[in-house]
Amino acid sequence: MVGRHVSNKAIRLKKAVFYALTLVVALPGLTSVAHASKAHAHGQAELNIAIDAETITLNLVSPLDNLTGFEHAPRTPEQHTRARQAAEHLQNADQLFIPDPGAGCTLDSVDLESAILVSSSTQADKTAAGTPAAPVKDTGQHAHTPGYGTNETHADVELTATFQCENTSVARFINTTLFDTFKRLQTMSVQIASPNGQGGLTLKRGTQRIALPG
Repeated sequence: MVGRHVSNKAIRLKKAVFYALTLVVALPGLTSVAHASKAHAHGQAELNIAIDAETITLNLVSPLDNLTGFEHAPRTPEQHTRARQAAEHLQNADQLFIPDPGAGCTLDSVDLESAILVSSSTQADKTAAGTPAAPVKDTGQHAHTPGYGTNETHADVELTATFQCENTSVARFINTTLFDTFKRLQTMSVQIASPNGQGGLTLKRGTQRIALPG
């Protein structure tokens, strides 16, 4: 984890609440937000949003390629820079996701899961402090998706961001700058669970607003 400090226990609790909420508010006949992830596909990402009375939690899962242009441990100075910049963008989740101002939301915590991005960010901190950085190990990779060849592996990035809000019931939308920030991202499948109902939509490049149920 990088960025805002949150204990592992707190992170586990937030994730447990996130998935519990999606199950509680799921409507019959609709797919739960807690469904199994779709196949890894370049240019595509998944965003799950869970809303309760005081919080908005967003869980983003994306191929690393969408964020950096590669899916292995950085091998060149340019790739290290790209990985570090991607990690910094994700840490500043309140610049990627902007809830309806009427809800009075403030970013509370950020949990970034990616061995490659976290290692790259840590190395950058050590380098700035004058401490030699250890080599980055390419771990946590997933099986290759048919259609992209057979000699490579894929790596995903998972971001969980939680906003504390004064009144989520008045939130009608969440704006996102993901497409502007990450040029390789083309589409994003969005699932939403809230006390007002559950819904799903697909965002395409050029779209910035996620409409919320209610």
